[in-house]
Amino acid sequence: MMSDVREQLSAFINAMWRRRWWGIAVAWLVCIGGWAVVTTMPNRFEAQARVYVDTDSMLQPLLQGLTVRPNVDQQIQIMQRTLLSRPNVEQVLRVTDLALRADTSQQRDGMIDGVIANTRFIPQGTRNLFLLSHTDADPQMATRVVQALLNIFVESQLGTKRRDFAEAQSF
Repeated sequence: MMSDVREQLSAFINAMWRRRWWGIAVAWLVCIGGWAVVTTMPNRFEAQARVYVDTDSMLQPLLQGLTVRPNVDQQIQIMQRTLLSRPNVEQVLRVTDLALRADTSQQRDGMIDGVIANTRFIPQGTRNLFLLSHTDADPQMATRVVQALLNIFVESQLGTKRRDFAEAQSF
């Protein structure tokens, strides 16, 4: 039984050795084809930022037991839709100078749709940590779009915290 396996393996290796040039030719053809495909692929760069979303309001400790606790997942979905809303993306286009590349309103709408399609807001392992990423052919543009979205997010969160603080003081 063991000798049969050895004989088969020996015959297989011998056949491979006799046809080694065919194997090398096929390997080269596959490599050249793969290299051609890889060189025609466009470059894609991705900029990422981790975002912590503070879902606790200042009123929450004061109103504990008096009101219903808001749904955190729903708050996060609303925040995500707000961050990638059309006015915010238009502001990103203005800040990153992408709006200068559009001559017509259709081109501008296409750019807005492209920014929304290439931007992801993905929840990470912990409850309030998210990954904001944008993919673009230009690495500087990808970074500028993520930075502009982060600035919009921080400004909106500061406004929310100020409003919560004012409501807590008036309470």
